[in-house]
Amino acid sequence: MEGKTLKLRFFGRMLDQLGRQAYHGPAAALAEMVANAWDADAENVSIRLPDGPAGRITIQDDGSGMTFEECEQKYLNAGYGRRRGDPAARTGGKGRRVMGRRGIGKFACFGIANTVEVETVSGATGEKTSFVLDADTLRGEEYLEKYGRIPCRTSGPGGAAKDRHGTRVTLSGLTTARKISGRFPASLARRFLVHHEAEDFKVEVNGVPIPQSMDVSNAEFCFPRDYPAGKEPDGLRTEGDWGFEDLKGGGRAVRWRIGFRKEPISDEEIRGISVFANGKLAHEPFFFNAPGAAAGSGGRGCMFGQVAADFLDRQKTDVVSTERQRVNWDLAETQELLEWGRERTEQLLELWGDLRADGKLEALERFSDAKRKLDNLKAHERKTVEKALAGLARADSLSAEQYGSLAYSFLAAWEGGRLGELRGDIAGSGGMSAEKLLGLLAETDAVAALNVAEAVKTKLAAIAELKRRVGEGRLERAVRDHVAGNPWLIEPGLEGYRKEIGAATAIREAADESGLAGEKYEGRTALALYNGTDLMVMEFARPGQVLDWDHVAVYERYVDDIRFGVENDHKFESVSGCIVADEVSRDPIMDMKVRRLRDNDIRVYDWGSLLDSAEYRLNYYMDILAGRGRQDGRLAALLDDGA
Repeated sequence: MEGKTLKLRFFGRMLDQLGRQAYHGPAAALAEMVANAWDADAENVSIRLPDGPAGRITIQDDGSGMTFEECEQKYLNAGYGRRRGDPAARTGGKGRRVMGRRGIGKFACFGIANTVEVETVSGATGEKTSFVLDADTLRGEEYLEKYGRIPCRTSGPGGAAKDRHGTRVTLSGLTTARKISGRFPASLARRFLVHHEAEDFKVEVNGVPIPQSMDVSNAEFCFPRDYPAGKEPDGLRTEGDWGFEDLKGGGRAVRWRIGFRKEPISDEEIRGISVFANGKLAHEPFFFNAPGAAAGSGGRGCMFGQVAADFLDRQKTDVVSTERQRVNWDLAETQELLEWGRERTEQLLELWGDLRADGKLEALERFSDAKRKLDNLKAHERKTVEKALAGLARADSLSAEQYGSLAYSFLAAWEGGRLGELRGDIAGSGGMSAEKLLGLLAETDAVAALNVAEAVKTKLAAIAELKRRVGEGRLERAVRDHVAGNPWLIEPGLEGYRKEIGAATAIREAADESGLAGEKYEGRTALALYNGTDLMVMEFARPGQVLDWDHVAVYERYVDDIRFGVENDHKFESVSGCIVADEVSRDPIMDMKVRRLRDNDIRVYDWGSLLDSAEYRLNYYMDILAGRGRQDGRLAALLDDGA
């Protein structure tokens, strides 16, 4: 029906104050639309993104919808909140805890668009109402003073229309300068807990379900699950990956899970601990202002987690910022949670350091006579050496393989009496830090500092050379041969692998069978490495290739075909795979596929992150050696020469 109008209950300038100024970026803005759908008892939310920056965004839900009167009295009424003064309010249909509080989240869309079109069908009456809000038209006080109404279209009510209940919001005149990133689904997912915890609430972006808000499948440690016996906090209760605790003041409960990756996390949206209230983000990832335990402070770079504190949304005072990214920690209502979070963060950083050290100590076992060397020491000497080895294991950036070599060198030097007067320094040092111990070793023949520096410089040069070849698009034989001579570039554990030609026939037949040898993959190059028992089949995609689902699926078939082809060859005990390209698709489904491939002993890398990781490991050594170079002229000259 034409001719009807809706009365506005807000000034146009609020579109700027509550839209552009409060919500920065598509994820923050559209998260409010998802929260509105949750509060409307929707079961499905579908977001459609444009191919470029100039298209339209639609958000469709199957929630309760609104009548004409509800559009006017609630949606177009700034500050109208569903809770109506009840902090513990629940939705009328499904009894969900209401996310919305201030009644201003609907303006978030104006943070990324100039025009918002709303079409809603009431599940109660079947009444349909459509209207458009244009920021350029509404901006300023004069519009409300002179007109105060906007045109709309209505139809119904009608019984048949009730089944089509829900709301569709269409955004146009987008103000985002670039195409919305492929990381958007993951960014949106990190703002919620409910989309993978509530069975009756699903969110899709361009037809694909958004991922879980936090993936713990690739965590080296996940707490509370991995607490050693006796290390759990008092009063901790667990359920699956989650821990439940009551704060000391009583009446306020939190549930949490915190993990650590093996390697530092480069994505700032993941690194740190997020705080949620009523299933929605309340504070972006941080570390609860914890200074960090001395032994575990390096764990910050590997730490990620979630804390659900629903009581934050039940306070009389708003303790969460408008855009749901910060909690006001200066208030009395939030101090207890901040203190709990700081204590838990410090404890887990300390524990992370202990567990990492324990894992590295096991690396000594691959040296067959390491135990014999320890057993041959006198009791007081053995205690000192074990303390030193434990201290060395706490070096955050030292891989297990690197630790094993250094620790064995130290053990052999101690046994041979080559540490001289440093024995006393080490014995009397108490809890010597890993950095100090490495520094002492660098002054002795135990690690042969000059030789180590020379070897590290050689490896760094190898990385620089490979970066140059990859940057120039020189794959084929140039990159293949370089990796064959330096397999540690891919993973430290490949140090002892050498080029293998014995499986050439099986590899060639597998490429034909899987389709990897077809025209689509022209320009690729392959390499097989062998360490005496295990075969590693490596694939380098052609320059400019972006690995997608289809490509890695074909490669998985290729590796499985090789496994089938050599299964009767007792020379190979296992076959693993590794594929490297300029770029790997950031599609969330692709991320899931990559994780599954790792479970199948197949790695997927991009050249940039792969080589940066290798360079990071080696530069740790150089930093330690550079500190010693000030006292050793030969070492200083070596480090300065082209370093």
